[in-house]
Amino acid sequence: MKRDTTRFGRIGLCVVAALGVLLPGTASAQNWDELIDGGGDAPALPPGQITLGTGPLLDIIGNLEQGEESADMYCISVEDPDFFSATYMFAADAGSGQLWLFDAAGNGIAHASDTTSPYLTVISPALVTSTGNHFIAITRAGVQPIDGAGNPIFPTITSGETGPNAGVGPVAGWVGPAVDPPGPYRILFEHASFHIEDDPGGDGTQPDGGPWWTYTLAEHFNYGNLFNIEVTQNAVGEDCIRLVDDPKAWPFLAVANSSRGTLTRIAVEDIPAFGISEGDVVGEYWTSPDGMQRNPSRTTVDGYGNVWVGNRSEAGVVAGQNKGSMTRVGLVLGGTRVDSTGNPDATGDYLQGPFEYCGCEDRDGDGLIKTSLGYPRTTGLPSADYTNTVLAWPNTAAADSFGGVSTAEDECITAYYRTEGYGVRHVSIDKNNDVWASGTSNREFELVDGSLATQITAFQAQCGGYGGVVDPDGVVWSAQWGSNNLLRYDPVSTLQQCLDIPNYGMGIDAECTTSMTDFSLWTDVVYNNLAYEVSPAGVQLN
Repeated sequence: MKRDTTRFGRIGLCVVAALGVLLPGTASAQNWDELIDGGGDAPALPPGQITLGTGPLLDIIGNLEQGEESADMYCISVEDPDFFSATYMFAADAGSGQLWLFDAAGNGIAHASDTTSPYLTVISPALVTSTGNHFIAITRAGVQPIDGAGNPIFPTITSGETGPNAGVGPVAGWVGPAVDPPGPYRILFEHASFHIEDDPGGDGTQPDGGPWWTYTLAEHFNYGNLFNIEVTQNAVGEDCIRLVDDPKAWPFLAVANSSRGTLTRIAVEDIPAFGISEGDVVGEYWTSPDGMQRNPSRTTVDGYGNVWVGNRSEAGVVAGQNKGSMTRVGLVLGGTRVDSTGNPDATGDYLQGPFEYCGCEDRDGDGLIKTSLGYPRTTGLPSADYTNTVLAWPNTAAADSFGGVSTAEDECITAYYRTEGYGVRHVSIDKNNDVWASGTSNREFELVDGSLATQITAFQAQCGGYGGVVDPDGVVWSAQWGSNNLLRYDPVSTLQQCLDIPNYGMGIDAECTTSMTDFSLWTDVVYNNLAYEVSPAGVQLN
């Protein structure tokens, strides 16, 4: 395979939502400076400012900025909960400091406060029970954290320390006002360490929290999950990433349930790390909003694990034009099943991070991903195993009828797009993870940006419109039921051909995994037992 290499610059790994966080530099001693080591103001919410270094972390130095609800948060590690402590001291008036400790999922652990100078605020070992990654935050008096529903995470205290309120979710915001002005602070630690041990070996786990991590060094990839890529060096010793020699498919099967109007994602192998067994349904999703047509037929999966599915019964009018539709469903791996408040619940509709991988969207900002629970394979008989775990897509006031997912309860449903072609029976992914869509009703082919769900280009085809593929050269192939008109379209030259080759089902042979030039297209039809090999140039070979 011809393998392109990409030098490290700013390489992001999506975890929950669209927010950029620059992975900071490494502390040179046992201290962390918000500005020098962290590069600027620490965020107020997870993942905070990620502390990188080796050995014990003795203190953090920073400055609370202007703002009634100002908070600075850091990602640290608790080495020994029996002896851990975090202390803030300040002698002068108007320099109050509150400390807040959260676990790696953002749930409250401990809160300490002192509102009278000289200030002495201490989180002691009494409330800390676990080792590993935690978030520590500091605020002035008067500021407190709230969960996604607006509930205070901790009781209000003026001195001493306390644990969290019952039944609250992870931290999602801060409310004030602060009673004292901005100013400097120093947090002293006992038995704490930096969030990530800064060595090439690492611990093989992804940093906790989210939503975006920017990897700048090769060793940072030890904290992620490499899928079809590997870390290497080029001829001059620069760190690079490249495709592996033998890329793998995502271990899931996407099935369009035509009569039910849903998409099912099924595991095709055991994945013990996530408690998934071969044959388990890991989720079922509506393929359009309520009130819109469904009857899904064709599916395709992009390099990020997103499934695109077309709705072949949709031909509704948008701005005077008949249009079809297709839907994108993201993939999430890992996390813990919880209820709406973040309490563990094996049958809950929500997942709480940290996640190993997530292409879903936390649309309501509650720190959770609401998504279909799915059901296990037990007997192997659909009639016996099936459990309805499809979440509602009410389309209130037709909010999503012309595109969008604002009313979809399932946050793994990430796009609903109204296509130029209607009666959609063709969806295929190109090498850029953009999707071609069309239908047999009008054969209008459209290339849609796979990330933004916006049109890139379109063309009117003279044939095709049924299922198809995009080959390694970017050429679009599309079948046409009931005829020998096989569409071959080159988007670079815009050359369109209707080839006299039998066709219906089709695929690219295995050579495309090892060579970017040597491959064949194979087609078959429903009325005989023959398969037909076609060259990249569109010549029938047998």
